[in-house]
Amino acid sequence: MKNKKNILIVEDETAFLYAMQSKLSIKGFNVETATTGEEGLKLVNDQKFDLIILDLLLPKMDGYDLLRELKSNPGTEKIPVVIVSNMSDKENIDSGINLGAKDFIIKSEYNLDGVVNKIMELL
Repeated sequence: MKNKKNILIVEDETAFLYAMQSKLSIKGFNVETATTGEEGLKLVNDQKFDLIILDLLLPKMDGYDLLRELKSNPGTEKIPVVIVSNMSDKENIDSGINLGAKDFIIKSEYNLDGVVNKIMELL
């Protein structure tokens, strides 16, 4: 990979978070992590990311609120956001896409390699 892409993972399920971070790092990405929406927002405001992987169920500020913040800010609105969640009903998927998410990955339908491959396709 010529220049490393920076990815932010905002996920409160630590086993999934660290497994995904490890897989993406092995693939050559720079990966930052946050376990709350507020922490994720702070990182986005401090650094430049090429992609954000976002869970919906987060403590304090949920994924929808973080997505709204990102898409309403001219400095972050163009960063692609991929929602990775188990909230797989049509209403949640439509809400995420309508708020500006690039894609919606249902955790239970993908193994970790599948999620990583999907992310690599988007980058």
